[in-house]
Amino acid sequence: SLSVIAAFAAATELGVPVDLVRQRIASFQPILDRVQPFETKDGPIFLLDTIKAPWQTLPLAFATVRNAKVTRKRIVLGTISDYPGNPKPKYRDAYRDARTASDQVIFVGDNAHRSKASAEDQANERFIKFVTVEQVSDYLKNHADQDDLILLKGSAYQHLERIALAWDHDVRCWKDKCGLRISCFECGLFDEPFEKHAGLRRAKRRRQRRKRMLDVLKLRGD
Repeated sequence: SLSVIAAFAAATELGVPVDLVRQRIASFQPILDRVQPFETKDGPIFLLDTIKAPWQTLPLAFATVRNAKVTRKRIVLGTISDYPGNPKPKYRDAYRDARTASDQVIFVGDNAHRSKASAEDQANERFIKFVTVEQVSDYLKNHADQDDLILLKGSAYQHLERIALAWDHDVRCWKDKCGLRISCFECGLFDEPFEKHAGLRRAKRRRQRRKRMLDVLKLRGD
């Protein structure tokens, strides 16, 4: 990609040995939730791009899917952000681009109706739309398999990463808008109903305060 080429050029220009630069590029681990490969047990491979979905980043994410050598490709697209003007043409164009890069496009969320997908595409399920993330998860559980590559692309508040987590975990939090901007991986409470989260966080903070207090007492010798 352009960013890798730029990093390579900058490093070598600064005098870093070429072999070392190649080694570091080859061993680089993807950043969490930014086109991050996520393998499931006996299920599909997901590409998690779920921190943010600026309009300008869609072509790069779609190109990753387009260039992949796999049996079947799907793109799940949620809310798009950071664009001026009317959202209608943005979602329409996003669908057209995603369609050329994959075998199936799934829109989810409040703007799912803006794809302008043809009646034929909808009839043969080339395009599908859902209101909630849980509905997408249920659909893929019944239709995807281990030969699939599935890109999850959407804004952080939608937490599309739950779709991937649900393959190997009992995800019980399907709140559409929980208010947290951090990933479900960081939150860690995806296996608990949303209604319990506040109490669990309070209990965790109490444990952390108690531990800090005990650590201070130990240092003082009390």
